[in-house]
Amino acid sequence: MPTATQVEGLQTGNGVLANIADKFSPRMMVYLGIMGVLAYLTLGPLLFLLWDSFHPGWEIGDQVPFTFASYVKVFADPKIGEMFWNTAVFGIGATVLAVGLGSFFAWLVERSNMPFRNVTYALLFAPVAIPGLVFAISYILLLSPDIGVLNNLLMTLFGLEEAPLDVYTMTGLIFVEGIRLTPGAFLMMAAVLKSMDPSLEEAAYTTGAGILRTSRVITAPLMLPGILAAGIYYFITVIESFEIPAIIALPIGMQLLTTKIFFATHTTTQMPQYSVAAAVSIIFVVLSVLLIYLYTRATKHSERYTTITGKAYRPRIIDLGRWRYAAVGFTTVFFAFSVIFPLLVLIWGSMLPYLQPPSLSALSNASFEGYHNLGRIPQFGLALRNTVYVTFIVATGTMILSSLAAWFVVRAKIRGGRYMDLLTFLPHAIPSIVVAVGLIILYLRINWLIPVYGTLWIIIIGLITKRISYGSRIMIGAMFQLHKELEEASEVCGVGWLKTFCLITLRLLVPAFVNGWLYSAMLSIALFTIPVMLYTPRSLVFSVLIWNLWEQAKVQDACVVGVIMVSITFTLVFLGQYFASKAKVRESLT
Repeated sequence: MPTATQVEGLQTGNGVLANIADKFSPRMMVYLGIMGVLAYLTLGPLLFLLWDSFHPGWEIGDQVPFTFASYVKVFADPKIGEMFWNTAVFGIGATVLAVGLGSFFAWLVERSNMPFRNVTYALLFAPVAIPGLVFAISYILLLSPDIGVLNNLLMTLFGLEEAPLDVYTMTGLIFVEGIRLTPGAFLMMAAVLKSMDPSLEEAAYTTGAGILRTSRVITAPLMLPGILAAGIYYFITVIESFEIPAIIALPIGMQLLTTKIFFATHTTTQMPQYSVAAAVSIIFVVLSVLLIYLYTRATKHSERYTTITGKAYRPRIIDLGRWRYAAVGFTTVFFAFSVIFPLLVLIWGSMLPYLQPPSLSALSNASFEGYHNLGRIPQFGLALRNTVYVTFIVATGTMILSSLAAWFVVRAKIRGGRYMDLLTFLPHAIPSIVVAVGLIILYLRINWLIPVYGTLWIIIIGLITKRISYGSRIMIGAMFQLHKELEEASEVCGVGWLKTFCLITLRLLVPAFVNGWLYSAMLSIALFTIPVMLYTPRSLVFSVLIWNLWEQAKVQDACVVGVIMVSITFTLVFLGQYFASKAKVRESLT
C-alpha cells in the first residue's frame, strides 16, 4: 500500500498538472488570443503614433533621435491659434445645439402630452441613416449662396438680390453638424428621463411652480450627469468630425485640427508629414482623456442625483395645452430640415444634368438617366464591390470579436478580465482620424511583415477598431441578461466550452448579435474619415467615390451614388428596428 507521503505527493502532482492543463485549455488560449487581437488593434496604432511624433521619418525607416521637432512645427504654424479656436467653437456650438435639441425632444416625448409621441420617437431615428458626407452635400445643394435650391426659392419669392442663407460659415457648419447629431443625443437624454423618478417634479407642480421653472430648477439639475455625459461624448465626436468640415469648411479655407491632419498626410507639393500628423493626433488623444477625466470628476458624487428607489413610480404627463400643437409643429420643422429637405434635394440633384431651382421647366428636364447609366460613373463597379466586401467583413468580424470579448468580460473568472473590458472601450475615446494616422504609421513600418498598406484590408482593420467599442457594449449588455444555467448544464454533460459557446450562448444572443451586425454594417458604409485617409485607387469605397465625384464637380453623379448609399443605410436601419421590435415582443411573451 502507498504511504501517506506518497498519496500526498500524487495529489500534489495531479494538482500541478491540472493547473497546467487549465492554463493551456482551449478557453484560456482563446482568451489570450482575443486579448492579443484587441491590444494589437487599439494599442498598436497608438504606440506607433506616439513614437513617430518624437522620431520624424521613423515610419519610413529614418533613424532620428528623440526630438520635439514635430510639436514645435505644429505650434509654430501661424494658423495654429485659429485652428484651435475654430475647433473649439465648432465643438461647443454643435454640441450645445445637438444636446439642447435632444434634451428638448426627449422631454416632449417622455414627459409631455404632445400628440404623436410614438411617431416622433420613431422618426427621430431617421437622420441616423443619412451618412455625414451625404448630409453635408445635401445642405450645400440647399443653402449654398450660388446653387442652393432653398436660397433660390427664397430669392424668387421675396425678390431678394442676395442669398439670405449661407452654409459656408461657422454658423452653417455648426447648424449642419448639430442637426445631424441630434437623434443620438435624443436617445441618450430619453434614457435619462425614463430612469428618473418624477416625484420631485410633481412636488414642484403641486406648490404652484410652472413648467419652465420646474424644468430649470428640478429637471435640469437632476439630468446633469446625463447632460455632461452626452456633452462630452458629442464634443469629442464633433471635434473629430471630418466629413462635414471637408465639404463646408475647406472650400472657404476654414482651418480645423482635423483638416490639419488631413493636409499633413495628403499633400501634392511635398512629402507627407506623418510626424506632424502624429503630433496633432496625440494632442487629440490627450484632449479626449482630459475630457473623460473631467467628466468622472464632475460625476464623482453621483448619489447626489439619485432619484430611483425601491418605490414604484409612473411619470406624470404634463399637459401642454395649446402649446401641444406648437410642439408638433416644431418637431415637424426639425424632421423636414434633418430628413425631408436633404433627401428631396439629393433626389432632385440626381435627376438633373445640372442643378437648378424647382420649376416646371426644370421638371421637364428631370429624368432617371443618371441611374440608368451607372456604368459611366468612373470606378462605380469597383466601389460597389469593395463596399460590399468591407461591410460584410467589418460587421461580421466586429460582432464575432465583440461576442467573444463579452463572454470573457461577463462570464469568465479570469484575472485581468477588466483589462479586456478597457481594451474594448478604448477605441471609443480615440478619434477616427487619429486611428487612421496610427494605422498609416504602423503599416508603413511593418509592411514587410504584414503587407496591408494600400489595400482594402487596412480600411477593414481601421473600421473594426472603431466599431469594436459599440459592438462589445451591445453584447456585454445582452450577456448580463442571459442566465448561465444552460451553459452550466452543457458543461455538466461534458460538452466543451467552445461548442457550448457556439451552440447555446451565441444562439441565445442572436437578437443582440443581429442588431449589432446591422448597425455596424450601416456605419461601415456611411463612415468617411477612415476610408478617405487610407484608400488607394484599388481600395475605393462608396463614401470616397462620392467625395471624389463632388471634388470633380460631377454633382449629378455624386447625388446618384448618394441616393443609392442612403437607400442601403435606410434599409439596414429599418431591419435593425424590425428585429429589435421582434425581440421585445418575444421578451414580453416570455
